[in-house]
Amino acid sequence: MSDPLPIGGTSDPLVQRPNAERELFVQLSKVCRGFPFDAVQGAAANILLNVLRQKHASRRQAEAAFDELFGKLKSILVAHYDGAGKRRSVFPHHQVIEVPHIDLRKKT
Repeated sequence: MSDPLPIGGTSDPLVQRPNAERELFVQLSKVCRGFPFDAVQGAAANILLNVLRQKHASRRQAEAAFDELFGKLKSILVAHYDGAGKRRSVFPHHQVIEVPHIDLRKKT
């Protein structure tokens, strides 16, 4: 098993969290708000490339990891489109719209 990236040492709470990937996604999403799509895409690509460069000592390992990662990403992306190539409205089960309760009855 390879060591995690040195993002803050062994005491870094992000590394210790069981759901570190989700937490990091939430934080990155907050930072990206307000930027154009192309800027976010470019920054994310640079992060991915830097992670692969830092994690893998050889070009062959880095390319293999790149191909595996983007193969998985493509499968996830394709699942968000229907057979006609149109984007689906996919809402995971944890994304629930909650309407607050408003009591409109007259108070006496």
